Amino acid sequence: MPTGIIARASSSKTGRQQTGCGVDSGVRGISAKCQLCGLIGLRFCLLISPARPWRLLADLVAFALLGYDRSMDIGIREARRDDQKVAHRWANDPDSMRMNAKRGEVPFETFKRLFVELLHDKDVLLLIFEGLCGDGWTPIAQARIDADGEMSIFIDAAYRGRKLATPLILASIEFARDKLELPRIVAKIRLENTPSIKAFERAGFEAARELVYKGCACVEYEYIARAT
Repeated sequence: MPTGIIARASSSKTGRQQTGCGVDSGVRGISAKCQLCGLIGLRFCLLISPARPWRLLADLVAFALLGYDRSMDIGIREARRDDQKVAHRWANDPDSMRMNAKRGEVPFETFKRLFVELLHDKDVLLLIFEGLCGDGWTPIAQARIDADGEMSIFIDAAYRGRKLATPLILASIEFARDKLELPRIVAKIRLENTPSIKAFERAGFEAARELVYKGCACVEYEYIARAT
């Protein structure tokens, strides 16, 4: 089960909250610091420190107007060892390999060793997003944020096209701020990766510079925090 719920599904007919498993509106496993925002039947629930609630809530409310997928609950948690199989599948996803300039699939045994090393690296935060599908939580995306502030996000192919990337980016940032001391937050995105560019721009990132990264022409986007 995720540590926190970042979005609750809602009924298109009544606007009442649904969770897919018949539980009431109480959010399980959420920090007392949690803030709740409701808009047109959509409820966002983030792990937010008291000093920064309204900046993230404002961004999420604004993004909700763009057509966020409200068909399922979405939760966030840190990655665990038992995520290695799904993470391996994501690492060898054709789109992931192309955008990360990988030349071949990573064997599972090699990936498993690297994945465990990342889990124990205090300078790396790996996050898993899960959707409540039927009676259980299913991994749908992952995010990585390093101590130097560089972040990346990957969404399972089955869940792309639902405008999930921007709220997941925002949730990752807020989650990471309680775990890492981030000097700044940046994302290096290939010039041809238009969907990612749009998602990060909607999340409040601005283009800082162009560079060559892993042999590919990229744009470095920096998160610009608004004054609270």
